[in-house]
Parts: sequence; structure tokens; C-alpha cells
Amino acid sequence: MPGYAILVREMFPAAQAGRRIADIYFFRFVAAGIGSWTNGWLRDLTGGYAISS
Repeated sequence: MPGYAILVREMFPAAQAGRRIADIYFFRFVAAGIGSWTNGWLRDLTGGYAISS
């Protein structure tokens, strides 16, 4: 994850870096939560993770 900070500092002005890094981390954690929730919802819906029953 430290790579995000390096990329932001190279692509945007230093005055915007803190906000942009915070946004990246926020959306990254939200996406991880949605992925976990979707995985649990799929398991509850199908009863397992097998592709075919």
C-alpha cells in the first residue's frame, strides 16, 4: 500500500496528496468490505462455493 502514496505524490500537487491518499484508502477498504459481503451473500444463496452442485 505505500506505493499509492508514491504514485499520488508524482501525479498530483503536494497540497492535494493527503486528501487523495485518504480517498484511495477509504475506497479500497469499502471495496474489500463489499467483496467480503458479496462472498457471504453468495454462499448463503447457494449453500456453498462449488461451481456445480
